Amino acid sequence: MPTTATHTHFSALPAHDKHSLTQLGWPTLADILNGFCLTHVGQQRWANATFYTSAPAITLHQQAVSHCQQWLERRDIPEFPTGVTLPLPPLITHPKLLTLGQALTAQQLGQLASNLHLQLGWYTHLRTLHKQAGQPAWPTTNDATHPFSLATKPVAQLSATLQQWFLPNGTVADTASPELARLRQQHRHNEDKLAATGQQLLATHAKQVQERLVTERNGRMVLPILANFKHQIKGMVQDSSTSGQTVYLEPDALIPLNNERQRLSSDIDHAIAAICQAASQQIAALLADLTALEAAIGQLDATLAAAQLAIALEAHPATVLAEPQHVDLKALRHPLLVWERAQQRQRGEVPEPVIANTLQLGSPHHPQTLVITGPNTGGKSVLLTALGLCAWMQRAGLHLPCEPDSGLSIFHAIGTVLGDAQNLAQNLSTFSGHIEQLAAWVQPHTDLSRTLLLIDEIASGTDPAEGAALAEAVLQHLHNHGAITVVTTHLGVLKRVAAQQTGFANASVLFDVDTLSPTYQLAVGLPGASHALTIAQRHGLPEEIIQHARTAASQQAPAAEALMATLGEQEQHLRTNEQTLSQRELALAEKEHQLAQVEASLHSKKHEFTQHIQRRLRHQLQQLEADVNDTRKRLRKTDDDGDFRHRERHAQRHKKRANTLAKQTETLASDLIESVKIDDLAIGMAVDSAQLGTRGTITALDIKKERLTLNCNGLTVTVPVSDVVPVVEYRQPKSKKPKKLDMLGRPIRSHHSSGGGSGDPPPTDRDPSDEFPTAECKLVGMRVQEALQATEAFMDEAVLGNHRVVAIIHGMGTGKLRQAVHQYLKQSPLVSTYGIAQAIHGGDGKTIVILK
Repeated sequence: MPTTATHTHFSALPAHDKHSLTQLGWPTLADILNGFCLTHVGQQRWANATFYTSAPAITLHQQAVSHCQQWLERRDIPEFPTGVTLPLPPLITHPKLLTLGQALTAQQLGQLASNLHLQLGWYTHLRTLHKQAGQPAWPTTNDATHPFSLATKPVAQLSATLQQWFLPNGTVADTASPELARLRQQHRHNEDKLAATGQQLLATHAKQVQERLVTERNGRMVLPILANFKHQIKGMVQDSSTSGQTVYLEPDALIPLNNERQRLSSDIDHAIAAICQAASQQIAALLADLTALEAAIGQLDATLAAAQLAIALEAHPATVLAEPQHVDLKALRHPLLVWERAQQRQRGEVPEPVIANTLQLGSPHHPQTLVITGPNTGGKSVLLTALGLCAWMQRAGLHLPCEPDSGLSIFHAIGTVLGDAQNLAQNLSTFSGHIEQLAAWVQPHTDLSRTLLLIDEIASGTDPAEGAALAEAVLQHLHNHGAITVVTTHLGVLKRVAAQQTGFANASVLFDVDTLSPTYQLAVGLPGASHALTIAQRHGLPEEIIQHARTAASQQAPAAEALMATLGEQEQHLRTNEQTLSQRELALAEKEHQLAQVEASLHSKKHEFTQHIQRRLRHQLQQLEADVNDTRKRLRKTDDDGDFRHRERHAQRHKKRANTLAKQTETLASDLIESVKIDDLAIGMAVDSAQLGTRGTITALDIKKERLTLNCNGLTVTVPVSDVVPVVEYRQPKSKKPKKLDMLGRPIRSHHSSGGGSGDPPPTDRDPSDEFPTAECKLVGMRVQEALQATEAFMDEAVLGNHRVVAIIHGMGTGKLRQAVHQYLKQSPLVSTYGIAQAIHGGDGKTIVILK
């Protein structure tokens, strides 16, 4: 009985589809969706839901629900002001009056003005979100118009006009027209005169009035006068009290004012009628635009409700499978049970968890017909209704409560034979009603392709032997004609059929015999026992009856019972082994992840250390080269033989040191570079080339030849892998230390080499006085020139010996020697920083030097 239409509204569905939806619980789900809707039109869309048989249409609706879900989770959806009654009514409540040219009342127009303002603002906000999301695909409305493509400018202008003319309570504002404003001003002035004149008359005739108030009768302002005095005041009697003791007299002084009052009221009514007529004409001219806007808002509201449901059910979109008959629902849960558990949590209760089961049917590797057996109250019917309801939900474009990688074919027909079909009015027994429902699906020419049939307790309610034979024949017919069938039963014969027939499979809901309770877990491939005797014993049947029944049952089918018991034990053993293996796999994966992290950390540290050493050595070489060049320049300028020889020795020492460091650099770089493998490199990576002495970016890799191409400042070169080292950024950690004080409480003096510059050196966070020297130079007793030569030689040797911290002992004396040494250190390119030693280590007579 499949349909060929691409989509069908609920009201237009055939009777068997409506029957299926009702049995599966769709009305309850529709009520939940209605509760999420903000507009009456949105509710109507779910009350008359649309079901699709086109994969693109279903996928598009699922995507729209996903977009709305993201908006909801980010709290992007605007809320209506406090006091607004939800759901919002339809925009157009009297379309026939408008098409006939009749005017709406001020009350109707006031409500429309308020409603249109709210819904148009809400729609505009959603359209902005849609544009910000990059114009994602979105399903069209019923009239094939994209809900975000509407031209809303005319409607927005209409909304602004209505907001200006009408108040929500139905009052026409003075701003609606200048004429209305003028008339109301005159009316208020006249009312003031009426009130003042009335008060004067009350004071004048205080003894004749029943009450000191001005009241109204027949639309005219009057005074309540005692009947005995009505002839003493000139005027017209408009009314009298029931007792006749009071007459309501309109004095002559009030007559012209009352006449003016009535005239102005009539003129105001005519002005309001003209305004309502003009507004109604504007609405009628935009009736098509308003109808399109209402349809778009209804669709958006319905989609947002679907997104709310997806969040509540923790649901995901199931892929629309291309195969015509395929079910692949992983960790499926019954939607209505999940919803009920969510409501229980909101009420502060602690609900039982909803058991998830995987259903895979119809593909070459899965059965086409599934026979589910097991105990009563074990969850068999829950599985049937969960599958059927989810199949309808997918056709409505909704998300399903299952894992994200689930999939489901489009079933054009979803048949259900559930529950007790007894109907006394039609003289149908339970069995007769059941067979009547089955008969509708097994007619000779019924097309069962793309059909899902769910049958609960097939062929029950009659002789078990005949019922089993009938059930086997029906299932074979459905199977041969291509239907996907899931059936529950207690008939043992069907277990044998499912085990022997190709394309059939047994399944059972498991039962914990220790706790005498169902687990609601589905075990495919394993037939289940009904556990009728165990359940009967639990519910109080005498032990004598239970034992008698066990004996009779064992004599009737000992082999079957033994087989089922064995299969049950095997299934439990397999499940235990599966859980153990799963735990071991998780532990192994965790260890592999930890090892990978350690390896990556070591690899990163190795590269970082390599780059640090290379940069340090390269910097030292550059300093030495600069020092040698500086020495040569000074040699060219001097004529003093002694100074010449001194500087020549100085240059030779620098040259020796440079050669030594160059060899160390080459050896260290070679050792480090050899450890680099081509697998460690990638295109786009920055590397240093020892051969070229420069840095470049990898543009190509030749794995076989272990060579790579570099881009070095626009120059393309090819070098072997062994020539390069990946660049790893290195940052020297900084430590902030408090100022050190000597034994007298004075801050310790610290100086920094400026490389020959002048002025105060920049501050540093490293204090030389904290360092322990590894070499010392004693200058005590030397002249200044001799001491400076000794200091220079000592510094060169210290650098060649890889000393980082040294001490120069110059004594205190007059301070000239210390001043000369400090001046030398300040200009030396070898010095990083220097300072006076702490008092306990020599104080002012000793300078600590940190070398570069």
